[in-house]
Amino acid sequence: MELVSAMPIVGVSAVVLAAALLSAYMPWSPSALIWPYEWAMVLTWAALGGLLFLRWRASHSTRFEAGKIS
Repeated sequence: MELVSAMPIVGVSAVVLAAALLSAYMPWSPSALIWPYEWAMVLTWAALGGLLFLRWRASHSTRFEAGKIS
């Protein structure tokens, strides 16, 4: 079941836009994050998101492996 008709275009666009947003906060940009305080917040939120995803995947492992995620 395909929810998006142009899946590759959407995927590539998501990666490009994510890279553009990430580059806006790198040290060479005018809106750079202050080390270590603001980067620690970003890394904490990313780690929390990763842990919550792993927890979700573990609780839905049978549907995830069968490809029946809805």
